[in-house]
Amino acid sequence: MRATITTFTIAIATTAAAQPAAADGYAEAVVGLAVPVADDDYDDFADESFKVGLRAGGGGGPTKLELSGDFTFVDPAAEGGLLNLDIDAERYRILVGARHAVPVGKASLFVRLGAGVDIVHASATGSAFGIDFEVSDTDPGIAAEAGLGIMVPLGGKLYVGGHLAVPMAFHFDEDDPDDDTDLSFDYTGIDLDLLFTIGTVQ
Repeated sequence: MRATITTFTIAIATTAAAQPAAADGYAEAVVGLAVPVADDDYDDFADESFKVGLRAGGGGGPTKLELSGDFTFVDPAAEGGLLNLDIDAERYRILVGARHAVPVGKASLFVRLGAGVDIVHASATGSAFGIDFEVSDTDPGIAAEAGLGIMVPLGGKLYVGGHLAVPMAFHFDEDDPDDDTDLSFDYTGIDLDLLFTIGTVQ
């Protein structure tokens, strides 16, 4: 009887350690590639871009509240040309949402949803008819995101995994022709994120 109880206790402890989704909380870093897919204005402006982020969540049960922030160094598609354009652009996003995980063997599959703010900053320098120019502008927009992924325990509290996400950004700031420093941010930006993650559970 004592041996049976001991075996049962070990089995429960091993299962709990192997399933990070069952923990009370988690914190992770993500790194990867953001691939523009829509709309035409955004897709024409941006190429595949490097992305990093931090995510943390907590709460009892398989569904956790999640706070995330990420930074994308946007790689502009339209540079050079007749105006000799040099463009720098970045996106900053803060999202609040939820993640629901389902244990699959030692790993966990999850889906996540979030909404928040998408802040884009862009600056451009160039020359036209021998006259140099420089413009810079920042615009806050609406952010939303849906994604799925996998968490694989490494032992102890560490895990690695991968994310497939679809971040969306909605901006409504049209170009002001009377403002030489104003840029147009009237677009809906949709990416496909391919991300690697490493994290820890509590």
